[in-house]
Amino acid sequence: MDGTQLFNQEDSFLRYMRRREKRDNPNRVIERPIMTQMVGAVKGLDFLDLGCGDASFGQLLLQQGCQSYVGLEGATRMAERGRECLKDTPGKIVETDITTWDYPPEQFDRVLSSLVLHYVKDIPQLLKAIVRTLRPGGRLIFSVEHPVVTACFKSSEGHRRENWLVDDYFCTGERVKPWLGSEVKIYHRTLEDWYRLLQESGLIVENIRESCPDRRQFTSEEEYQRRKRIPLYLFLQGRKPNTDK
Repeated sequence: MDGTQLFNQEDSFLRYMRRREKRDNPNRVIERPIMTQMVGAVKGLDFLDLGCGDASFGQLLLQQGCQSYVGLEGATRMAERGRECLKDTPGKIVETDITTWDYPPEQFDRVLSSLVLHYVKDIPQLLKAIVRTLRPGGRLIFSVEHPVVTACFKSSEGHRRENWLVDDYFCTGERVKPWLGSEVKIYHRTLEDWYRLLQESGLIVENIRESCPDRRQFTSEEEYQRRKRIPLYLFLQGRKPNTDK
């Protein structure tokens, strides 16, 4: 199944939300802080969030003074949670597939996506739509599961991973990932692939990060040391040129 189908299952949705609330959850202590740093100042900017989930990041952006926030979410349960989160704010949730939405031209200053694009098969087509919807000088900032993680899921068979197996790294394409008691389809791409895809889309690659953990974010020294062993996430930032050449 794909990510949308997974989160539309009641059991998977509830398991995911419980996991997000756990102490030292990597989404909370690694992914969100790095995304926040890369986004930087938000005042007066228009944001589009692809696969916004519960829209908690959108809530933060609005609190920090962004001009507008639109979150796209394909899973009905997540979209409902997102609308609840943005209640009494100018933020908007659109329940749609991010690969088929009609992206308006030059509408947004920032396009964000947290841990979603590795579910997308046709990245070049999506990047084309993203570039179209960005204003000149606008930026795409996104995270995906790191390629050393998506290459092989044999080390996911145990309850708690203490060692990570990297295999078939350069055999890119579809993978089946065991997650939340189900199997979900993702697409493995190398770090080089992600970099090249941004360049070929016309974006200027400005930043790349590999989720080095920050001790200040963790309550557990043991978990901090564990998360230093392997990069869980890959972050990329690309800017649309100010003028067409």
